[in-house]
Amino acid sequence: MYKILLTGGSGFFSSNWSIDTKNFFFNFALVRKLNKNNLLKMFRVNFQNNDELLKVIRTVKPNIIIHNAALTDVDKCEQNKRLSNETNFKLTKKIVTICKNEKIKLIFISSDQVFSKNGLNKEYSKKSPINFYGLLKSKAENFIQKNLDNYLIIRTNFFGIAPNNKKSFLDFVKKNLEKKKKIYLIEDLIHNPISVHFLIKYIMYLIKKELVGIFHISSNEKVSKYYLGLKIADIFELNKKLIIKSKLSSLNFKAVRPKIMYLNNAKLKRTIKKRIPSIQNQLIDIRNKYYKGYYNKLIF
Repeated sequence: MYKILLTGGSGFFSSNWSIDTKNFFFNFALVRKLNKNNLLKMFRVNFQNNDELLKVIRTVKPNIIIHNAALTDVDKCEQNKRLSNETNFKLTKKIVTICKNEKIKLIFISSDQVFSKNGLNKEYSKKSPINFYGLLKSKAENFIQKNLDNYLIIRTNFFGIAPNNKKSFLDFVKKNLEKKKKIYLIEDLIHNPISVHFLIKYIMYLIKKELVGIFHISSNEKVSKYYLGLKIADIFELNKKLIIKSKLSSLNFKAVRPKIMYLNNAKLKRTIKKRIPSIQNQLIDIRNKYYKGYYNKLIF
């Protein structure tokens, strides 16, 4: 059974990973602050201390490091470029160096924000980031490709239920509509996000097949944030009249957002040889898990 070490161990992705894969992998996590999660063996570490970081990794002796620790708030990245560079690029360089020297496979969770132009946006299409967050993700990808052979770069955008102390788009929509609050969602930003559970499922497949390279893990449908919000309201039987259309230009963001973040997933579909469920069916799966208490384990 593989030993998996996750950075960002208390985050949205890692928390769901710990539940979905508990019967398949030995899961460990690096965190800045210890949290209660009975499904992950956590190690508190100062990511700025190279010796401490290396010592913990040598203690765990993982087969794979999944590097998903990141500053994901796009506006904060733009406003605090020093912190963003330390977290989203320099930390990745440290992890890459350790993986190379210790012969550990790296899985890097990247972003659809490395693209901004309408087109096929395949794995080896020319990248076009237009904000600092996307630029650093692109630089991190380039560094990985230059320095490692045994890696997976996963470009994605995912939705689902997050721990109480974390943010997710689905939680934002659901909680506000439950409180009868109006929300404003963008209708002119196009992406093809995927459920965190199907993201994890397909990463597990790539691990078991020992594949390497870049993969786009995404849904088939091109949707706006507004459309996705309507789907969430429908699935959870909430009042979608409280969802108001808005334009990207009308919101006072600090960082420029790409309007097109579509990820072509043809390579993934050829690899898994299975149909990717519709976004509606992915949301139904999340709803069913929610009402069965599946996410109670995410509460720290």
